[in-house]
Amino acid sequence: MMKSTQTGKYRYRPVLFFVLTYLFTWMFWIPAAFVPEEAGAPLMALGLIAPAAVSTVFVLRSGSKALKQDLKNKLVGFYKVKWANVFLAAGAFAVISCGIYLILYLGGASEAGLLEMRVFCASFGLTRALSAAAALTIPKARTGGMLRAETDASDKKALYAVLPEGLLFAALMLLADPARGGAALGAAAAAFCFYRRTALRTFGGTTGDLAGWFVQLAELAVLLTAVCCGLLL
Repeated sequence: MMKSTQTGKYRYRPVLFFVLTYLFTWMFWIPAAFVPEEAGAPLMALGLIAPAAVSTVFVLRSGSKALKQDLKNKLVGFYKVKWANVFLAAGAFAVISCGIYLILYLGGASEAGLLEMRVFCASFGLTRALSAAAALTIPKARTGGMLRAETDASDKKALYAVLPEGLLFAALMLLADPARGGAALGAAAAAFCFYRRTALRTFGGTTGDLAGWFVQLAELAVLLTAVCCGLLL
């Protein structure tokens, strides 16, 4: 399907994108679960890189000069950044926030048992499906950019592609453990509502950075909720 936006014409193929993203991610992650740890780490890293690699290929093959220029600006436009402001912001807020996040994440992971980890791993697909659904339905904060060019809230085809995926991984979380999975689903839903409220009230809409932030927030909420639920049972 050809779309025409402020960024120009491009070929919009959401179903193919999600299929290839999950294919190239899990083709590395599944073997990583069955090999020794030293061999599994590189496979996990390749799986993490896969979504970015697929996105880059889609942009390069989109036929849109605006999308390619936006990607180029993000990769090599660092010289436009006011580094003094970046370092001040990082020193004041980012390092502290990152430290708190890592403490909570590693603390939750260290306390998680087998059932909690099953629920947590199944949530990876759910959080990304929710992020994609939000990108398609929440108004965009920017008039341009890659997120706006690659999503269209009126395109039901893309939304129909991510909803079954979210339902599938939600079912896997409940199948792993009904109590922990149900509590974790509630935490993911709360994180989604908080993300949507923050995006609309603070930024006037969502952005690619906010979409990534939501994924991290939702994963942490799911992990801590599953662990707390396990401790209470």
